[in-house]
Amino acid sequence: MDSIIQTVQNHGERIALLEQSDEKMRIDITSINDKLSAVERSQLEIKSTLHDVSRETRSVIRDSQEMTRGLFKSQETAIAQFATAFENERSRQHAQQQLSVEVQDKRSDRMWAAFGKWSLIICGIARILGILYK
Repeated sequence: MDSIIQTVQNHGERIALLEQSDEKMRIDITSINDKLSAVERSQLEIKSTLHDVSRETRSVIRDSQEMTRGLFKSQETAIAQFATAFENERSRQHAQQQLSVEVQDKRSDRMWAAFGKWSLIICGIARILGILYK
């Protein structure tokens, strides 16, 4: 009977140890589940952060593309304005040269007209003197 009592006590002690082991295992499993939940929350936060960063990156890329397009349009406008200014300057220089030639032509015409008038006057005076000396 002592051996049965001893066996029952041994089984009782083993059961108590198993219950302690089960309790410790439940605590460990709860701890692991908590850690897994924390990892899942971190993954969701990382996923959300990546999504936000990706959206912001796309926005920055779109903005930079729009800025680049704007710069190209500004450059095209500036180039067109420079081309127009260059062409206007060439036209102005051509007009100035033409005006200079016209002024020189008019000076020459005036000089010949004055020469013709003086020649006519001198010829008239010479004629009058020729008549008077005759």
